[in-house]
Formats: sequence, C-alpha cells, structure tokens
Amino acid sequence: MPGGGKRLTWKLVDHAAAAETRETCLTERKAEYSQHLLVTTGAVGLVLGHPFDTIKVRLQTQNTYRGIVDCILKTYRHESVLGFFKGMSFPIASVALVNSVLFGVYSNTLLALTATSHQERRAQPPSYTNIFIAGCTGGVLQHLLVTTGAVGLVLGHPFDTIKVRLQTQNTYRGIVDCILKTYRHESVLGFFKGMSFPIASVALVNSVLFGVYSNTLLALTATSHQERRAQPPSYTNIFIAGCTGGVLQAYCLAPFDLIKVRLQNQTEPRMKIGSSEPRYRGPVHCAASILREEGPQGLFRGSWALVLRDTPTLGMYFVTYEGLCRQYTPEGQNPSSTTVLVAGGFAGIASWITATPFDVIKSRMQMDGLKGRKYRGMLHCMASSFRQEGIRVFFKGMTLNSARAFPVNAVTFLSYEYLLSLWR
Repeated sequence: MPGGGKRLTWKLVDHAAAAETRETCLTERKAEYSQHLLVTTGAVGLVLGHPFDTIKVRLQTQNTYRGIVDCILKTYRHESVLGFFKGMSFPIASVALVNSVLFGVYSNTLLALTATSHQERRAQPPSYTNIFIAGCTGGVLQHLLVTTGAVGLVLGHPFDTIKVRLQTQNTYRGIVDCILKTYRHESVLGFFKGMSFPIASVALVNSVLFGVYSNTLLALTATSHQERRAQPPSYTNIFIAGCTGGVLQAYCLAPFDLIKVRLQNQTEPRMKIGSSEPRYRGPVHCAASILREEGPQGLFRGSWALVLRDTPTLGMYFVTYEGLCRQYTPEGQNPSSTTVLVAGGFAGIASWITATPFDVIKSRMQMDGLKGRKYRGMLHCMASSFRQEGIRVFFKGMTLNSARAFPVNAVTFLSYEYLLSLWR
C-alpha cells in the first residue's frame, strides 16, 4: 500500500506537470494568434486610413488647395485613385513590428502596474492613470526600436553596397579601390543606393525569420521560450527550426533583395548635371521596369541561390548562437547582455562565412537579365564564374560580410531576447 500510494502521488504530479505544460503552450499559442490578428487588423486599418492621411499631409504642407474637397478632386483628377495610396509601402512593411511592440509593451506595462491579467481587467478595471502610463511606455519603446533598426540598416548598407559591386563587377582591384571610385564618381550618396527597400522590408523579414524559428522550435520541443534554459532543445531541433525560418524568409526577401542589388549596381551619379541618366529612377520604377521587361518571374531571379544561401546558414546561425550562450551561461540562468551580444555577433560571422559563395551566385543571377541573359541557370553561373575567375570568385565580399555581420547580428539578438523577456 505505501508503494502504491507513492506511485499514485507521482502519477498525479506527472499529470499536473503535463497539464501545466499544455496550458503554457496553449497560452503562448493564444498570444501568437492574438498578435497575428492585431497585425492583420493593423494592416487593413492602414489601407483604409492611408487616403485620409495623404490628404491631411498635402493640406498641411501645400498651399495650392482651397480645402479638403478641392484636394481630393485634384488628387483624383491628376493622379487617379493611386494618388491616395502613395507612400503606403513603408507603413505596411513595418506595421507588424510597430503594432507588436506597441501592444506588447502596453499589455506588459499594465500587468506590471496592476498585477492583473487581461482576463481579470473586466472585473478589476485598472485606473486611467495606469492605462495612460502603459500607453506612453509602449509608444516610447515602439519609436525607439523602429529607429534603432533603421539606424542599424543605415550603418550597414555602405558595406553591403561595396560587397555587391565587388561580387558582380570586375572593374575594381579590391575593397579600397571600390570605395574610392564609388566616392569619386557618386559622392557619399553612392554608398546608400537601394537602401529604401531594405528599410521598408526589415520588419517583415525579421518577423518572418524569428517568428517561424520560435514557432517551429515550440512545435518540435513543446517547451516555451522561458522553459528552454532549464530544458534546452537539441541542436538538431534548433538547426531544423532555423532552416525552416530561412526558407520562408528567402521567399519573402527575394523581390526586395533583387531591387536592392539592381539599384546598388547603378554607378551613374544622380546629382551631377550632364551625366547620363541612371536606368532606374528609384525602387518603384525599378520594380515596374523588371515586371514590364522580364515578367513576374524577373522579380524572383536568383531566388534559388538565395534559398540555398539562407536555409542551411540560418540553421547554423541559430545553432552557433545557442551553443555560445550555453557555453558561457550558468545552467538554468538566462544569458547576460554581453553574452547575447558576443554570441549574436559570432553567429552572424559564422553564417556569412558559409553563405558567401551562394551570395556571390545570387547577386550575379540577380544582375543577369539587365542587358540580356548571360547565364542559363544557377549551375551555369557557378561553372562560368569559376572558369573565368577561379575559386577566389566565390569568396568575394566575405571580409565586408564579416565586418558588417558582428554589430548587426549582435544588436538583432539583443533586441530579440529583450522583447521576449518583456512579453513573458
């Protein structure tokens, strides 16, 4: 009987632990579905509200309209319905990140102030003071994070421009020569060509990558992010989750990356009088020209090389990060900010060292079709590049990739861990 009582007790404990784990997973899934609903609602609201915002901005900045109705009529007459939706791509691309940060911080700040969950707030409504403080906190952090992401992209983009030119053009003797010629012919602006699309897409791309990674790891291990320090997932599961995120990210990124590469390879100075006009006047004109001249498939040129670049390397990326965090963090504890920064930086370098060969092929395939088709496919591109330039061609731009990777990925992982800690 005593033995039977112990066995019964252990069974009850096991059932209770299993129920708690299921409840935790169910809570996380509900939170994720709510987040997706908010993002979708935000996007729909943005589309519906953007025409009003366009009219408001024009009335605020121009003196050519007699009022709201006159502004609406002139906009429609001269620019058709599309005139009301100008500049909408940037807000749409960033709505996921912006709304996630705003509502996530708002809810967590309200929880910290009142110690009541969302379900309990109807029975015990928080004070208007607490609601106001939570809203202000969410707004401040929202703008801070969006600005930080944009600043990181601005700082890293010149490295990316030089890397792309070295990979796709044979007119430079090395990194320094490329920098000098770019500055001499195009001024400082030459280093920032093609930057608007990465800034517009950074929220979408990072949301897809880290969202798919976290959810795939949750499906494989049935452990929440909080439990992963005590019950760390296997490196195999981490690698599979990273690869899954890489595949989906690559297809979301492909058109944006193609347009960025085409614009980065325009060496004509835009500000000098008498100089030849660049082929593309901007990202939208570039996209429209590719669709007209190369068809919809033109926007996905080089996408297979992009998938091959991102799939295994992002698996290694997360494995390297998790491995370094475990190595330098006491068991059962969360890694310090310094550990996260160092692990994220070295994970970025490791992934780019392995990704550079396919990055070269991807860039060359994306430029192919600009002045006639040079390559019959990815394998032909690899063979032709190797035949003409030797094995070194596959490592062009690796130094710049590594130099950019450390700070960018260190900040990315620090932001990722910080946001997850806020939303616990």
